[in-house]
Amino acid sequence: MLQSSGQALLSGRCKGWLSATGGKIGLLLLLATMATVLAGCPEPEPSPEILPRRDLLQKHNERAEQFVRLWSECRISVRMPREFDDKGRPVAESGRRSLPTVSGNFILRKPLNLYVEGRMLGSAQFGMHSNQSMYWLYVRPENTAWVGRHGGAGEGLMPIQPGQLLRALGIYEVGGRGLLVFRRDPEMDVLQVLRPYSAEESQRVSQDGFGPIYISEEIYLDRFKHLPAEVRLYDLLGEVLVHSRLQEYEAIPLYAQVELTEAQLAEDPFAEPEVDRSQKLGDIQVPHSLEFYLPQRDTTITLTLSNVDVSLELEPEAFDYVRPPVDNVIDVDAPTTGEPEEQQTGQPVARRQRGQESE
Repeated sequence: MLQSSGQALLSGRCKGWLSATGGKIGLLLLLATMATVLAGCPEPEPSPEILPRRDLLQKHNERAEQFVRLWSECRISVRMPREFDDKGRPVAESGRRSLPTVSGNFILRKPLNLYVEGRMLGSAQFGMHSNQSMYWLYVRPENTAWVGRHGGAGEGLMPIQPGQLLRALGIYEVGGRGLLVFRRDPEMDVLQVLRPYSAEESQRVSQDGFGPIYISEEIYLDRFKHLPAEVRLYDLLGEVLVHSRLQEYEAIPLYAQVELTEAQLAEDPFAEPEVDRSQKLGDIQVPHSLEFYLPQRDTTITLTLSNVDVSLELEPEAFDYVRPPVDNVIDVDAPTTGEPEEQQTGQPVARRQRGQESE
């Protein structure tokens, strides 16, 4: 009897200890399991935000006002027709070709200055350029370049118009005295820019029965950061000229410019302000993945940006006309008058801090 009682007591104590120990082990296992599950769960995605159209327009124009210049390195991929006719349209029978992916620079200075050039083994292969008076494009594998002037008769003959690509970046203010319409799509907010037809344009399109204005541009803003995700430019008949996709935005710091003294300007009238990188003015959201599709030219241009700088100022001569490195140069405005006079040879010069070399 005593032995049975002792065994029962021992058995009860052992069961109690095992129960308590098992409870602690179970709790530890539960916590470990929860930690593993939580660690494996992705962070919750941000929710889209619906903003009033006035706030969206204000955000867009504030960014556009800040976005004055950009300097970057880039990778360039181009897929385009092998041949264009004298109207700048692709020759269907020629087929398409993908130019070799090249490295180079993507540089702009609003309103019209653009420098895009791709090089392979130090040799320029592809270039798109624009300054305040003219623009030009060359394709080294085709041994051909096209040159024109803003507002000239041959603007529509350019296979690729650099000014349109600038506009398709979504970095210009809209509204003001222009006509602006807002539309809320299921996934994006859209700013529609309307333009009235000129007298000559009205005569060309009035017979179609449409009104005196047309949609020239649409800017599609995402619902998370309210930045341009797509831009579409249209011609007079509503056909798409350029459709851009802008992705992989990153905040790039904007620094103050150091104004030059009268003595410095007297010594060099063309001197540009330098950058004071100790005075940060804010950040500018810049897309690092750019794709431009030109359906009427059957052309796609893809740029991947790196080492982006939105504060660095360029020498004015950086955007001067340089004779393209090809044999066949076509002046789309006046094909029989020869090409424009060359103003400079060399690469863009970027003015950096004192003591640093120019790029």
